[in-house]
Amino acid sequence: AVRAGTGLRDAVLAEPDARVAPSQWGRLVLNAIEIGGDPGIGLAFGLLLKPTVHGFLGYATLTARDIREALVVTQRYFRMRNRQYRLTYAEDERGATLELHGVQASPVLQHHVMFEFVLTGLAQNISQWSGRASPPIALRFAWPEPDYFARYRDQLPPVEFGCAANALWIARDVLDWPLPLADEVAHRQALVQVEREYAQVRQDEGDLVERVRAELARTAGNYSTPEALADALLVSTRTLRRRLEEAGSSYRQLLDEARFRDAKQLLSASDLDLKTIAERLQFTDPANFTRAFRRWAGQTPSAYREAAGGDTMHE
Repeated sequence: AVRAGTGLRDAVLAEPDARVAPSQWGRLVLNAIEIGGDPGIGLAFGLLLKPTVHGFLGYATLTARDIREALVVTQRYFRMRNRQYRLTYAEDERGATLELHGVQASPVLQHHVMFEFVLTGLAQNISQWSGRASPPIALRFAWPEPDYFARYRDQLPPVEFGCAANALWIARDVLDWPLPLADEVAHRQALVQVEREYAQVRQDEGDLVERVRAELARTAGNYSTPEALADALLVSTRTLRRRLEEAGSSYRQLLDEARFRDAKQLLSASDLDLKTIAERLQFTDPANFTRAFRRWAGQTPSAYREAAGGDTMHE
């Protein structure tokens, strides 16, 4: 029942390297909340998280020299585990802050679940890395305290709500705590494997996005539809959408990028009128093109053409 509406099969879930698209993950979250009746599942799952679920990345953190090194490794390779969110690390005289940023918009409920899951999991990792209970750390969330928080309060470090950002704060003394499993050789060996996996992630993301960009450039003026792109790339339309989503992109985003590039070229290097340019870019009318261009460039097509040294046009 928890997989209803996700399209996920047993074979996919059995693969250790399998990934799910954000839309599938979001559906799983909603199903789990509906079945279990607990919107605080992000906190619940975060409390269960162990470093070893991250494979070689987890072993690299466990064998790091100290908490600081484990945190830096976590931040550096976070995108291997989640491509829709971004983790930043900063230190000051009081301590360190790991701040989690949403890269792609998602419904509020799923967004909260992801923030609570990741940051609570990181808080748990600090205890597991160090072997010390109750380290001086704090969780910070940007929304008001929810009703379900009361069920988890006693299991969590201090939590602040209504903050400017979603983050995990770590006291400065904690950063120098040595890890009981620290092993320089094992740490380096784990990082070699992590780098290989990370390189593949970057290549997979870049290859597909660049291939779609190239195909849209090749078909400028008669841009490929998602179906035509999928045929050209030898994948299903559904797979194309899912893989673009996993890479933090989408057909619409890449089509807008191609249209914007071609619009700038036509406006600056031709004397075509607005209606003709709109037609070439496959807009139904000039008004739609003008609205889109203003969204992309922050100015109208005629203003852009004038700034580029071309003839002005009526809009």
